[in-house]
Amino acid sequence: MYFKNFPYTQYQFPDDNIRIIQNLSLRATIVEEFIADGTGLQEYMIEDGTTPEIIAFDEYGDANLHWTILLANNILNVYEDWPKSSAHLESVLKDKYRVQMVGDSEVTLTDTEVSEFIEYVGITGDSEGSSQFQSTMSNGLIKKPHHFEDEDGNYFSFETALGDAVDARGRTVIKPKLFPVSIYDYEFKKNEEKRVIAVPTRDNAIRMKRELGKLLNE
Repeated sequence: MYFKNFPYTQYQFPDDNIRIIQNLSLRATIVEEFIADGTGLQEYMIEDGTTPEIIAFDEYGDANLHWTILLANNILNVYEDWPKSSAHLESVLKDKYRVQMVGDSEVTLTDTEVSEFIEYVGITGDSEGSSQFQSTMSNGLIKKPHHFEDEDGNYFSFETALGDAVDARGRTVIKPKLFPVSIYDYEFKKNEEKRVIAVPTRDNAIRMKRELGKLLNE
């Protein structure tokens, strides 16, 4: 692992524990020389469950060169910035949304309740021809879509989408057709957007390794 000789620093992880890790302050020099202009990079789609080490082994025959991939994509926290597998994402979302506020009280949701809460998009086309975009669960928690989007994928908050269709001067405006997006779909899309990354070519990765060795006086 080429970062073994880097100085150490403290880092607070998502679980709130502070651990000692290498300080990658020399990364700016490598990025400036090999990555900043975008040359020597190739697009890569991360498949479910693939790690930086797997990509590095497949592309370079050396899993220890995974750091070149992380630098190329400005990834400092693999837990946050690397796409999660489907199973891991499900687990993370259950933990993230399990505790909710109902009034001034905290409510801890069961697995079934969490799924119900994050997958809710509303009820459309009921017997009266109207739509309902929020509902109260049995524990008193109000569930509603995360946001709305139009046909072009433009974002509308829940309040904006269901508010009065008037402009700043009080004139009536015609809203585009909007589609509710659940919390789950919002989080899933964010995770999927992380799958397309830039991977250094083999020659570039080897050059990065050589240059880093010089900077560390190896």
